[in-house]
Amino acid sequence: MAALPIPVFTVAMAMTACGIPEGPALDGKTPAERVAFDLFDDSFATCMDKPFDEIDKDFATYAKLTAAEGKIRTAPGVAKRMKAFIQWSRDEIRMGRDPSNTQFPVEDAATLIRRHATHQQFVKDSSQVSEAAKPKGFTKEMKFHKAVARVHKRVS
Repeated sequence: MAALPIPVFTVAMAMTACGIPEGPALDGKTPAERVAFDLFDDSFATCMDKPFDEIDKDFATYAKLTAAEGKIRTAPGVAKRMKAFIQWSRDEIRMGRDPSNTQFPVEDAATLIRRHATHQQFVKDSSQVSEAAKPKGFTKEMKFHKAVARVHKRVS
């Protein structure tokens, strides 16, 4: 008996789940497909480098377009769900899973946003600890034998 094929989920499907409204196609692409391509290059990996604040800027740009240029209007919750999508994609990739094998759990948006905030705080705290652990810099007034003693003290 043959194994069932693994379903493939796309970034455009996730944009639809986030609430990108249905609308007329522009250049053969639905609004969800356009957002997936324009904002994420239709790739989950792009989420690794996409800052949350860019989502708000991108939607402001879409709102300024005319209907002929492809204006996309969204409800306020759409941006929040898209930010949750970014965090979910990052989590999947960091854990070694392929996001295209799992449907985006849009109902977990609030949890994913909190997870992002927790991660940001962890990164901030860990950088503060590493900065505090760095040795003080050497100055021009420092004598060579004192500099060697300082390095030796740190190493041993």
